[in-house]
Amino acid sequence: MDFYTIKKYFSFSPEEIRGIIVTVFFLGFIFSFREWGGKTFDLHSGIFNWINTSIVVLLALLVYLSAQRIMGIRRGYKTEYKMWFWGLLAGVLMSFLSSGYLPLAFLGTVFVYHLEGHRLGSFRYGINYRDLGVISMVGPLSLIIMAIIFKIVAFASASPLVEKLMLVCIFLAPVNMLPLPWIDGGNVFFASRTLWVFAFVGIVAASALLYFFNSILAIVLGAVFIAIIAAVMWFVFFEEGF
Repeated sequence: MDFYTIKKYFSFSPEEIRGIIVTVFFLGFIFSFREWGGKTFDLHSGIFNWINTSIVVLLALLVYLSAQRIMGIRRGYKTEYKMWFWGLLAGVLMSFLSSGYLPLAFLGTVFVYHLEGHRLGSFRYGINYRDLGVISMVGPLSLIIMAIIFKIVAFASASPLVEKLMLVCIFLAPVNMLPLPWIDGGNVFFASRTLWVFAFVGIVAASALLYFFNSILAIVLGAVFIAIIAAVMWFVFFEEGF
């Protein structure tokens, strides 16, 4: 993989850009649901917070999709983002039902297209589920790395924007690792159940630890340790039963 290859295949199509805009529009509303005033409704404050939150979501989504796109190019695939419109509507409905305390934030999924000339000589030439699973997993993982960076920045700056960036990342990552069709967690699950258990448990653990604790080293080591234990237990006690 070189700079020319990334430049050639990295750009987003008009359809993807429309999907990104719609996703940001919905998720900005979902994450800002509880910021439309205090005890009384405030339209001006709500719209202001909606716009600010949408910018935060856009940054997180671009990191998410860029990580998947680079990993896809590295493995010889062109990736394409597909939003899950019904999942976004379900997220809005859940915001109303839970008064914004449960942000069900589905991003969508990644489609991959085989770049024949870039995969000549590759093992299992052609599209395979393991590659799709790895490419899909990189998205949520990139959000955890991004959340860790913002956690470090938050030590030096008590900015509400930095805190919101971290919170958006640690909510988006676990939700999109759920083993459901039309989100990336489903791709990882069908690629390898053991890999999914490791990634899902590790991302959930990292998100929880980032929310409650400050020691970055302890957070990383704790999340990896919990993920390894969960994956080993799954493999030993359940995997052979499938």
